[in-house]
Amino acid sequence: MSIRVGLICEGSHDFLVLREIVGQIIREFGEVVERVDCIQPEMSATFQVGTGGWSQVKAWCERDGGQWYRRFLDKPIFATSPSYDLLVIHLDGDVVEHCTHPPLANMNLQGMAVQEIVDALKAAILNHWLSPDPSYVQRIVACVPVRHLEAWLASVVGPAVPNLEEVDMKDSFRGGPISAVKGDWVKRYSQAAQQTCKRLEEVRAACISFATFEAELREAAEAA
Repeated sequence: MSIRVGLICEGSHDFLVLREIVGQIIREFGEVVERVDCIQPEMSATFQVGTGGWSQVKAWCERDGGQWYRRFLDKPIFATSPSYDLLVIHLDGDVVEHCTHPPLANMNLQGMAVQEIVDALKAAILNHWLSPDPSYVQRIVACVPVRHLEAWLASVVGPAVPNLEEVDMKDSFRGGPISAVKGDWVKRYSQAAQQTCKRLEEVRAACISFATFEAELREAAEAA
């Protein structure tokens, strides 16, 4: 069976990483990946052209909640319309530092176990923002790094850091604010993602949020 995946991401760099990781996870248990497309933010062949960020992920979920998300999962009316076996919705955990909407408003990560944080973020996406019909739930997977997706990459290509998931790894991974390395960030993220995909066992050991996502994506893909 070939699997088609649609990604709803915070940004274009997240898509570059997740496209590789999602594909590798699915291929590792013998399935063929037909396509991994970016639904949010809007992308051209070479760069992001639509607005990104956690607020746009939330807006997409709320806008496409109810029955509208089904158009990505049901058989398309028109042959040119995209149709997917799975949707993956990405949200970095640092959203709790900015979001003033329930259920994430006033949430304090300090003192929370990693799995508690992951479960809270997943609940925000699936139970509050999107609220999919139960018959579609198994085809929608939440991808929720505890702080930033860059921690997954740093577990392979970065320096050894204790409690990696609890550290802000974004600027550290980039070598500074993204504006300072704008010319090569696409190459940097793409290369790091490819290296990471060769050593997923290290990501799994270092990042509980990755292990949770990997298990849930495998389960969803096997059931698709």
